[in-house]
Amino acid sequence: MKVVEKIIDDEGRIIIPKEWRMKHGTAVIMIELESYIKIIPNQKHRLSELFDSMEVAALPDMTDWHEFKKDIFRRTK
Repeated sequence: MKVVEKIIDDEGRIIIPKEWRMKHGTAVIMIELESYIKIIPNQKHRLSELFDSMEVAALPDMTDWHEFKKDIFRRTK
């Protein structure tokens, strides 16, 4: 694990070391937690990697995609 200390400039920017950007990519997800901010790479995944990754006891009505999506997100929280 490597640790670096950075200063946030007046525009709110942080410079990520080039080696890290080359290794992990340039898209990130930032999560604000109680006492710190977590920055993690937003790696692209193939949709096929997600197949069979979730089990649902009873599937809702899938004729309305938007309602189906809302229901699935509610079940995963």
